[in-house]
Amino acid sequence: MTATQAQSAQAIATFVSNFHHDLTRWFSGADEGEATWNALVNACPDNMTLIYPSGAQLSGRAFLEELASSKRNNGDFVASATEIRVLHAEKDLGVVAYQELQQGAEASQRSNLRSALALVRRGEQGWHWDYIQETGMKS
Repeated sequence: MTATQAQSAQAIATFVSNFHHDLTRWFSGADEGEATWNALVNACPDNMTLIYPSGAQLSGRAFLEELASSKRNNGDFVASATEIRVLHAEKDLGVVAYQELQQGAEASQRSNLRSALALVRRGEQGWHWDYIQETGMKS
């Protein structure tokens, strides 16, 4: 692995972790929302594709609309990414696998474990999602 690839791999892992931290902050209402909302918007461009374990497919715009219309101030909600493995990293592109655990979500099961495989890209605002495929797991 080259130095550039190693730097990208670390940046990708940090991006994945920070994104889930931002989801937690958004749903919990832990801050005024503007900085967190901007980070989520930058991470989810309109042309992003997200496929939920149910098979439902959302664009980045639709995902953000879903977030914006969801209830906030849920202090029990936590989203975390673990088992983060950067499978491929280049200067502006990466493939990453991770497990996502959501706990305390009001609109779904109280505990929700997913395996995800994602393509990420570096843009003007930093790393962002290009494609995410989630698969449900037993917790």
